[in-house]
Amino acid sequence: MNRPFISAKLRWCCSVLFVMACQAFLSQTHAASPYTLTHQNSTATIDYQTGGGLTSWTVDGNNQVAQQWFYYRIGSGPGPVSSINTISATPVFGTSFGTRGMSATYSNATLSVADSYLLTGNTVGSGKSGLSETITILNYTSAPLTLDFFQFSHFTLADTTGNERVSIQNGSGGNPHSAWQTNSSGAYLNEIVNGEANHAEASTDSLTLTEMASPTFTSLNGATTASGDVTFAFEWDLTIPVGGSAQISIPVAIVPEPSAMALIALGLGAFIVRLRRQK
Repeated sequence: MNRPFISAKLRWCCSVLFVMACQAFLSQTHAASPYTLTHQNSTATIDYQTGGGLTSWTVDGNNQVAQQWFYYRIGSGPGPVSSINTISATPVFGTSFGTRGMSATYSNATLSVADSYLLTGNTVGSGKSGLSETITILNYTSAPLTLDFFQFSHFTLADTTGNERVSIQNGSGGNPHSAWQTNSSGAYLNEIVNGEANHAEASTDSLTLTEMASPTFTSLNGATTASGDVTFAFEWDLTIPVGGSAQISIPVAIVPEPSAMALIALGLGAFIVRLRRQK
């Protein structure tokens, strides 16, 4: 048996496999930023590495969003906020549920923020879709960590006229709990936070995002309604204990128009009222 020949061939095979593995890793890294989720009639693209955030949510071929992303500020302000992707240059990326889910984790010596998405499409032509977002924040310091956390949302609902309306409602605790956005064609978006936020703001033309970048920014101003090219934002004021964590869950749903069952129920209710008046 020619051992030198076998050893040389083995080294060559290992070298080829190493190169192939490196190429596969580099291809995966390049393809992952931005990363596109797919499920049934929907796709969602998240630019998690440069701070673009959710840049596209297409439902039956119609894009529903201009931008949605997350921001934070250590301490309670005043001061500008920072995009979560600035926490670390290279986030840890992962996928889940096939092509439906992804997560990006940003870490430094102070904190870790994990941002996870799960896309739930619907049947083709339904115009319906859902996107669940979960944020998990860990405190790595030796003292309680005080920070403000923000979500900024600019949904368009495929409306090119800029004729949208948004309303923010409070929960049972009296703090912001959900946002309801509609457009001129009757489509609507509903976003509900798990629990309640501390502050919220409805505005137009991304003015809120400009405010958040100001050195004098304190908190969202509490405006609950806006019309036009609308945006909305939520703020959580957190104090995370040593070795502790905080989690924020935000399901978002898009529906093209009032459902047929809702219209039937409305018509049936009107018929009953009319019948009672006649009697």
